[in-house]
Amino acid sequence: MNPCRRLAITVCALIAVSGIYESTSMAVARAEETPEQPLLTIIRDTPFYREAEEAAPAGMLGGVQTLRVKETAHESTGNWYKVDTWLGEQWIPQSSAVIEGEVKSVDMKAHTLRVQAMYPAPYASGDASEPIAPQEIHITGKIDNDWYRIDTAAGTPKWLYRPLLLENIKEDPADYDMLLTRQEQLYEIPYLQTAPMTLSPQIVHVLAEWRTGMSGYRHSEIVWYRIRTDQGPRWVLPSEEKIGIRKESQSLTLPTGGYGYRAPETDDSAVWFEPGTVLEASASYGGWFEVKNGTADTVWINPQLSLQRRPLGTEPANVTLRLTGDTAVYRYPGTGGIVHNKGYYAPQEVQSIAKWSGDDQLDWYLFRGMDGDLWVPQPVNPSDRSLVGSWTYYRQGANGGMHGEPFDLTLTRSTYLYSFEPEEAVPLRLSLRNTSEQVLSWPVPLQLQVQIVRLNGDPEEAVLRPEQQEVVWSRKLPALSAPLPNRTDNETIDIEWDQKDRSGQPAAPGKYAARIVPAPAAYRLGEQDNMKVMTQEEMRAVSGEPVVFTLLPGM
Repeated sequence: MNPCRRLAITVCALIAVSGIYESTSMAVARAEETPEQPLLTIIRDTPFYREAEEAAPAGMLGGVQTLRVKETAHESTGNWYKVDTWLGEQWIPQSSAVIEGEVKSVDMKAHTLRVQAMYPAPYASGDASEPIAPQEIHITGKIDNDWYRIDTAAGTPKWLYRPLLLENIKEDPADYDMLLTRQEQLYEIPYLQTAPMTLSPQIVHVLAEWRTGMSGYRHSEIVWYRIRTDQGPRWVLPSEEKIGIRKESQSLTLPTGGYGYRAPETDDSAVWFEPGTVLEASASYGGWFEVKNGTADTVWINPQLSLQRRPLGTEPANVTLRLTGDTAVYRYPGTGGIVHNKGYYAPQEVQSIAKWSGDDQLDWYLFRGMDGDLWVPQPVNPSDRSLVGSWTYYRQGANGGMHGEPFDLTLTRSTYLYSFEPEEAVPLRLSLRNTSEQVLSWPVPLQLQVQIVRLNGDPEEAVLRPEQQEVVWSRKLPALSAPLPNRTDNETIDIEWDQKDRSGQPAAPGKYAARIVPAPAAYRLGEQDNMKVMTQEEMRAVSGEPVVFTLLPGM
């Protein structure tokens, strides 16, 4: 063969091979660039259309089946999907009968742990049929691990929603003590097989947890605990468990006495301990301590709570108290202890059992009511109606603090009225609001004072300089000491001025202003040890503007 011709053939062959390789490479690249088409599952009968518009349907697709989407159209009526049907490519609209994803084929045996509702199709929550008792089931399909398709004796497939299965029990190792606050049934297998024993309220040791992923009481997750017992490990599903119990060995006293409770963080009192009683603690939970109640039984005490409810200086007192529609009562002396607002009680008399003199304005009397020991504030001066039966603790939204501090301090009228008839009480409201994202607390109780001054001359000038005006009435308010844990916490004191001046005489008609008298204060944010001290001028800037109102002359 001619050498030139042989060379030409070789070159052509190389070019052809190169072209084939390039073409193949491009095809592979295009295939790799093409995204996989999504899948849809028809869960019940759905009409399909020739075009992506709701005209007359061309046919019907039965559920349950999975289809691959070939094209998606975004119309004003919603999304449309082109799929293959027995009439070729057709369009189906987005609807509750169409879900993303596929039914994955499964072939497995499993055992349900509790009664389960059966459904004719996934997401058909309103069409539950006869439930099935715990039993062995044959699973043939799943959607997103939420819906399980099973065979039934009738031969018709049914669906279960998130069934609890014996095969899915997952024991996460644990090693801590937990308090059972109620009598609990023990189980050999969660839900399925009970053990021949129950446990009374007591501290138990947790060996493992099973977090079911299901929501229970108050939307909390249902958690089973495998605990140590005399009969070996057993399962328990407690109703009010307390986790984080610590062993203790210390002596405690309650200086003003206090109650022992069935469990921490409850108001179910079981026994009263006299002041000075020495108690031996065997366990703790937060500020609560487990102690013996004089018998073999144990109860829980909270020394800090006991002192809050009966402060130092509480003394026995047997005084007849008159409760009226204007009486409010408190769990402990202070603005945060409100239990029943005004209007709760019908007129009646009760006997006090103790007394605490909180300041020079109020005496607090303790009486035994239907819902426990309750406090009633009484003015030291019987003619003073202010601050009695009108304290309330509010929680409301916050929008941010003023003047760069983590709280707002405001004084307002708690009425739409600007003018008041003679002898008509003037209602004022002092509000302290946490505007930070941390706990706001007061290392030194916040002591505030409200003044009412008569505005002489130009009202605007007088409002700017209220300290230069004639002081008609003043009142030192109860100290604010309760921490405000959240940004939405708002502690409020309602104040009523009876239009009497310092000497008890009716105030003259005219314009008046109420203001917060600024005083140094200290606060702490979060868990930090340091506190910020605010000067009188800084508190003046935070305290807002005076409240102006008018006293009208008599007829």
